[in-house]
Amino acid sequence: MKKLLTIIFVVTAAFAVNTAQAQCICTPIDTFTEPGLYPEPEDLGCIPQNVDTSIVINFKNYNTTSVSGINITVDSIRIDSIINLPCGFEWKTNTDDRKFNNSESGCITVQGITSDPVGQYKLDIYVSAWINGLATPIQYTAEGLGLRYDVRVNASAGASCPDIDSTSNGLTASCRKTEWSCVNGIEEVANNVSKISNFPNPFNSNTEIIFAANEAKTYTFRVFNILGATMHTETVDVVPGQNRISFDAKNLESGVYFFSLSNGQSSVNSKMVVNK
Repeated sequence: MKKLLTIIFVVTAAFAVNTAQAQCICTPIDTFTEPGLYPEPEDLGCIPQNVDTSIVINFKNYNTTSVSGINITVDSIRIDSIINLPCGFEWKTNTDDRKFNNSESGCITVQGITSDPVGQYKLDIYVSAWINGLATPIQYTAEGLGLRYDVRVNASAGASCPDIDSTSNGLTASCRKTEWSCVNGIEEVANNVSKISNFPNPFNSNTEIIFAANEAKTYTFRVFNILGATMHTETVDVVPGQNRISFDAKNLESGVYFFSLSNGQSSVNSKMVVNK
């Protein structure tokens, strides 16, 4: 199974630090022929704090492979979530549905500005794979199948990068984004909304989303699971000062969920835990 996900996520990354806003939609490179993960995390440049930075990840989807001695066809994959990117970063694929066919080349833009602490951040990557003509995809976590990828934050452009420690879980970003609405530069929602959290947390059935806003805006409030599937959505009118959104989790099972306020271009996110 490790081989399957490694081949599904045939990734190579190009790193660029931009003083101007980068293009959100990347263009795939279709010259890769061998499966594998490129470059190794230690060969990927660091993300400087407080600098507009863009990482482009190119990959080629696999055709057929052998898992536990059984030959399978990888019909297509969908990239569901990339979690634990440094705060201020979002990602977007070159396709709107984040889905890639057998042998298709694709790319992911990871872009933003972060003030998160210097260190290494282990990415949690969730994908769905359609194999052998089956109508129902199989869902994978990269870590669960032995595939790991890390990004690193350093203090400034040209500063030393922290060493990669493959046995360490690294740092945890305080705002875990699973949105695929890559933004160009500054995040508009984050400039208006601050201190977003929920109380109580963990909770059984009801909680309140609490945050402060600088000005009146209309946003979409969304709750989604760790695979990026939307569990609840509603439109909220935010007012200057403190805001509260009541949320009823009666239809959710116990587990970790994420919630966001979005204007369709950028968002702020946080985590909630349902404990029934």
